[in-house]
Amino acid sequence: MEGGDESMVSEEPVRPRAAHLRGALLLILTVALAQLMSGCGGGDKEGDGAANAVEPENRVTRIQTATIEPVAFTDYELLTGETEAEDTVTVSAENPGRVIAVNFKEGERVKEGQWLVRLDVRSDATRSGQLRVALEQAERDLKRTEELFEKGLATPADRERAKLQVDNARYNLRLTRVGISKSTAVTPLEGIVDQVHIEQGEYAGPGTPIATIVNYDTIVVRAGLPESELLYAKEGREVVVRVTALNKEVKGRIRRIGVQANTNSRTFPVQIEIDNAEHAIRPGMRADVILPTAHYEAGVLVPRMALLESPQGSSLFVHKGGKVEQRRVKLSEGKGAYVLIKEGLSLGEELVVTGQQFLTNGEPVEVTENTPCCAKAFAAQEASLAERDGVRLPGKSQEAGQ
Repeated sequence: MEGGDESMVSEEPVRPRAAHLRGALLLILTVALAQLMSGCGGGDKEGDGAANAVEPENRVTRIQTATIEPVAFTDYELLTGETEAEDTVTVSAENPGRVIAVNFKEGERVKEGQWLVRLDVRSDATRSGQLRVALEQAERDLKRTEELFEKGLATPADRERAKLQVDNARYNLRLTRVGISKSTAVTPLEGIVDQVHIEQGEYAGPGTPIATIVNYDTIVVRAGLPESELLYAKEGREVVVRVTALNKEVKGRIRRIGVQANTNSRTFPVQIEIDNAEHAIRPGMRADVILPTAHYEAGVLVPRMALLESPQGSSLFVHKGGKVEQRRVKLSEGKGAYVLIKEGLSLGEELVVTGQQFLTNGEPVEVTENTPCCAKAFAAQEASLAERDGVRLPGKSQEAGQ
């Protein structure tokens, strides 16, 4: 009985413990199911958020393009040079003396042969009078000596000495008179007094600078011509010169091409003359010589603003099949707001002209506007520049090789 009692005691608590375990397990399953359902609902919301986050990436960039059309365009070699005056001379004193009169001012125009300063030569004038008296006396002595020689009262040596005294007196008088004539300094050319080197009352010795005269009615531009462009540069050929400081283009003509190249730059010296009657161009200004080298009847011309510049070079974006393609391009000489493309872009292609700074290669885009480029706009620019400056570029008759 005791054993049976122990068995019953041990079995009685088992039932309540199992019931508790089943209840706890049911509670855990219920909570887990609730969390799972809550997680599924939250997942939908996160999914919506993810969709919203992706949506901006799917947006298409809007751009404007221009279809490249043929433009007649002349290619150029740009030669950088500097302007010089046609003539520049520094007038110097030839005879010593104190400056007693000045006949010019800095900045005023003087004529060829105009006297600039006069020197005090009163001592030379006094000496000239004395030498004239000495010459007259020497001539009288020579005459008397010759009379004595005829009578046998003077030797041949006496006569030669008398002749030598006359020659010396004449030479000294002539030298003094030359000095007096050079007491007035004159300018050898017409021009502008650019610098004054001496003032009234100062002493001038032989070679002392008096004034610098500049004649820049004609301006000469000196530049270096690469040997590869010798074919296009002919003496007498008309070119266009761009004066940077004046933002102006003027016509010029090749005056001379040097026969020997500079050993450092490997360029040939070239001189271009420009009519400068209005004196708008001054000596010492930077000037770019625009030398026509090739003419394009159907050139690929694009706006400069469409280009992207980087250390690797120039590039642009082209629209094709709903996407953009970035291309490296080779540039030639341009003018104003436009530049000629040598390689990398063809006629009829669509050039991206706005928004290219924010594009990446292969990116899908939407074209909001497409216009032709750039014949009319370039022609309008040329007409405006010609009207402003009164200058037209050399015509086709002066193009490369002619």
